[in-house]
Amino acid sequence: MSRRLRGAIRRRAAVVCLLALAGGSTPAPAKNLRGVWYFGGNLFYHTTRDSLISNAADPADPRPADFLTRETSLEDGVAYGLTAGFGLTDWLSLQLDAGYHKGSLGPVDAYTEARYPVAGAINPNALTLLASKEESIPFSGGDLTQIPVSLSAVLRFRKDRPLNPFLSAGYGRLFLSFDADDEVAALNARMAAMRITRIDNEQGIEITPARHRPFKAEGRVPSSFPLSVRVQDSDRFDLRAGMEYALTGRMGLVVNAGYVFVSEPVKLDLAGQDEVILSIFPEELFREDGSLRLFNSLGGHPNPRVNPSDPNSPFLTCPKNTTDDFDNDGNPGDLCYDGGNPNFVPRPSGMFLVQGGELDLSGYDVHIGLRFYF
Repeated sequence: MSRRLRGAIRRRAAVVCLLALAGGSTPAPAKNLRGVWYFGGNLFYHTTRDSLISNAADPADPRPADFLTRETSLEDGVAYGLTAGFGLTDWLSLQLDAGYHKGSLGPVDAYTEARYPVAGAINPNALTLLASKEESIPFSGGDLTQIPVSLSAVLRFRKDRPLNPFLSAGYGRLFLSFDADDEVAALNARMAAMRITRIDNEQGIEITPARHRPFKAEGRVPSSFPLSVRVQDSDRFDLRAGMEYALTGRMGLVVNAGYVFVSEPVKLDLAGQDEVILSIFPEELFREDGSLRLFNSLGGHPNPRVNPSDPNSPFLTCPKNTTDDFDNDGNPGDLCYDGGNPNFVPRPSGMFLVQGGELDLSGYDVHIGLRFYF
């Protein structure tokens, strides 16, 4: 058998296989949809138009300029859908669609800065240097589940041909649920444990609640702006265009693309704020149990009072560059730094920032699926 003949046989076999996959025959003529029910399934790829862009460019935002490249978004991905419809005429049908998509939300980005005394290389107990730290803390927000349900009017063209273009417009509801990641709770617990001296918003305006301002000097302002992710069911409108190719008299291959408008955003909320900036005593001053580890020789904040039960009692002092249990809490490793050293800031300083905002779930999607007629 010649090479040319073998090639012709292989090509013909390939054509036969393709026809078999398409229903075992050549394209079927278009089907009159008047009074006909159809059902189908599809896969679709949905991408949201929106994302949370960093506020790092704002004058009051302390983050470096390279944070402008950071953004929080909803994970795009393949989703699943079901379709059912009925032909009102041979060119107009009503169609009910439902889908399912689950994607992760993130990364949410917290940011911290700190300046605090540390020991030099010679004497580990002598806090003679000032350390500076900047740290980005990205974390997952959680998983967002979307179940869209919509009713559409579908207008067909070239209905007498195997390849039918169509346009559709639909209205429905988007049902949402959110499963927050444990890292959100961990972030809120971390902020609750901080020694906060002031709270600002993204414009640099102080938003420390008035009832908490008397506790600012001692760093006892409660963390009153926890992060939460809020979702609610939404109206949705979609416009799309596509085409159906008749594989057989009862089965069609459908491809379409469209844009979906969603009325309600996903909100990364900080008790009503889009961003909070916490001024804090650096976390490095404290042990994991919250007890003070670094003390000020001049008796400045955040040293505890000599008599904790007496708000008028003076603050503890300590001999600089010494180690002891200054506050008698059972930890002998307390370190005392020189509060009068001009190389130090008047007191250690820190900042912790969390940005929230809103995510618009509107966006584009592309569907491909099969449709069966009865």
